[in-house]
Amino acid sequence: MIGRPIIVDGKAREIIGVLSKDFHFLDREDAALYLPMQWDRSKTKLGNFSFPGVARLKPGVTLAQVKADLARLVPIAVRSFPSPDGFPLSLFEKVQMNPTPRPLKQDVIGDVGNVLWVLMSSIVVVLLVACANVANLLLVRVEGRRQELAVRSALGAQREKLTAMFVRQGLWLTGLGVAIGLDSAFLTMRLVSSLLFNVSPMDPWTYILTSVCVVSIAWLACYLPSRRAAAVDPTLALRAE
Repeated sequence: MIGRPIIVDGKAREIIGVLSKDFHFLDREDAALYLPMQWDRSKTKLGNFSFPGVARLKPGVTLAQVKADLARLVPIAVRSFPSPDGFPLSLFEKVQMNPTPRPLKQDVIGDVGNVLWVLMSSIVVVLLVACANVANLLLVRVEGRRQELAVRSALGAQREKLTAMFVRQGLWLTGLGVAIGLDSAFLTMRLVSSLLFNVSPMDPWTYILTSVCVVSIAWLACYLPSRRAAAVDPTLALRAE
């Protein structure tokens, strides 16, 4: 394929490279062909500074080094090309143009670091509120069955088995809620996946860590109060009721 001739817009071209199928340039529409841009030197004049460029740095090269190298080329460009009609060459010499190389990431997403931190903080707060609601629900559920625990204990049930019973029931409810939440998240992410660029909406670690956090809170909310309730003297618990 490389080196073969091809006719583009009535002009003969030569294929010098083939990109992979999964190549995407930023968020632009995929192009069928990429043609090199070439200026006519006899018609090129100073002032044509509206063409952005993208380059890959060698390993170990810093932006400061790139800026210094480009700054060295600016005076050469001023001396090599004529000024536009009606503009003296001294104007470009006095302007003291400076190159401003910057990471491509800055142009793609801009300065949204603070916004992302606020968004992540909000997500963490929502997660903590959800965990607090789960814990509160399970605590109320255990406290509401203190008499049942006392009766079971009076009939000879062991404390460890009573605790395990409440933990199993609480984790079953938590697992059901996590499953429903994951299904809802998957459906939502499929709807918004078209709005994301080069980011997978199905990040497994996000779902795993969130599920582990919720299940851990639920386990503590079941284990601690049920163990404390099971340790109460059944006679005192029945009298209190």
